[in-house]
Amino acid sequence: MQENLVNLSLEIGEMLLQCGGKVSRVESTIQRILQAYGFVRVDVFTITSEIQVTAKAEDGKIYSQIRRIDQWGIDLAELEILDRFCRKICMEKPDCAQISSGLMQLRKQKQERNQSVSAIALSYLGAILSASGFTVFFGGNLMDALAAAPLACLITMLIKHSRFESSNQLLIYFMFAFITGILGGITVKKAAFLGIFLNLDKICIGCIMLTIPGIAITNSIRDMLLGEIITGLFRLIQSLLIAMSIAGGFVAAYSCLF
Repeated sequence: MQENLVNLSLEIGEMLLQCGGKVSRVESTIQRILQAYGFVRVDVFTITSEIQVTAKAEDGKIYSQIRRIDQWGIDLAELEILDRFCRKICMEKPDCAQISSGLMQLRKQKQERNQSVSAIALSYLGAILSASGFTVFFGGNLMDALAAAPLACLITMLIKHSRFESSNQLLIYFMFAFITGILGGITVKKAAFLGIFLNLDKICIGCIMLTIPGIAITNSIRDMLLGEIITGLFRLIQSLLIAMSIAGGFVAAYSCLF
């Protein structure tokens, strides 16, 4: 049972990290869960791509496990649900079967939420408003904002059907930027042929804002200020590489168009 508890606590920590949880929150959550079940010492080391746990039980037996994290994102709603679930575990101390069943139920509910019509419609509406709003904010006009809307829907669709992992993340963002740049350029040329003049740079800037890792950069600075230097630097370098990949995609698109 104790080994299963360590494994389940790692699963919870992995889910927290994958939906945007702080490194310190992941570590404290695993520690609180295992200490609630009587472990006398719990040492947790977490970075963006890995979680290590070494726990000492009351009988002196030591359990150690490592979990590799190969995908991540930002899901604040899921983060809040997991936080409540962890508090419930610490207060009620259910057995391993109940915890495992609860995790399966949370995964099923998350999948149902992501596939619901309202959630999908809301994500597309948010993308349209964001891209169009940023297009106007950076100097575009109403026609530029309208032209950015379908490109925002395209980016959202690509994001929803892409699996972000450390091995392909830069390539995916490059392709997002390249496809958006190509279609944006074609839209501007077709509109010009019809006598409608659009600003390609303003449209692309508005669409770029949907993929810029702003939250990740903010989290990296926060982690470094809290003393998590390794995690902070890892996230900062990753965010900068993503930004460079996005820029490279648009440069490649412009090179093909002009």
